[in-house]
Amino acid sequence: MPVIEKIAGYAKELTALRHDFHAHPEIGFEEQRTSGIVASLLEEWGLEVHRGIGQTGVVGVLKGAKGEGRTIGLRADMDALPMDEHTNLPFRSTHPGKFHGCGHDGHTTMLLGAARYLRDPGLCRNRCLHLPAGRRGAGRRKGHAGGRAVRPVPLR
Repeated sequence: MPVIEKIAGYAKELTALRHDFHAHPEIGFEEQRTSGIVASLLEEWGLEVHRGIGQTGVVGVLKGAKGEGRTIGLRADMDALPMDEHTNLPFRSTHPGKFHGCGHDGHTTMLLGAARYLRDPGLCRNRCLHLPAGRRGAGRRKGHAGGRAVRPVPLR
């Protein structure tokens, strides 16, 4: 699959962001730093941002050029594992007992990359959900409570 030039243009920024998330892991419902970075970037890129979803989750709404209509929801978990990291990576965890060994640092970064890419030209309505405590399912349940994060749309 060919790399989209636009994404390749900010791949180094996304890699640095992922390394930063990896070095600063946060356990479920403690993702204050991570959610702050996510929300700030989404706001910088012009998305409507909702903070505190399911406690520490963030939803970024990209309103398409066609206005209201069907919505695509993309989601990623942000939480780390409660364990020590045993690697020698230059971006290894700086917090003892916390480790992004699950890939959520990468998932969060990929979703941010998707949000950045999809904002131009903004052809579809899109919600980017960055949810807390994904591994226990609690973040999804809290994040979706009351339909604030996602309202299912039947497919035709």
